[in-house]
Amino acid sequence: MRPATINRRLVSLKRYFGWAVEKGFVPWDPSRVVKLMPPTPPPPRHLADREEREHVHHSHRSGHVSIYGKRNKYRQVPLNSTAATP
Repeated sequence: MRPATINRRLVSLKRYFGWAVEKGFVPWDPSRVVKLMPPTPPPPRHLADREEREHVHHSHRSGHVSIYGKRNKYRQVPLNSTAATP
């Protein structure tokens, strides 16, 4: 199961036990010690054909890829000779 699915179920249990303690059905909340799972980062996505043409720059000897990385920081990643050949 994915972490989001597990967390959704855990939150449901936490709310249920919170309600049960409030109404006096159970003396204490056993779900308090249970921690939610951290989210997993999404996998890298494949560029569409249009994005490849816009971001890949070729010259006769080399080339680079223009990307925006973390915090919208602009970067130019150089291509080696094998990747730079069209």
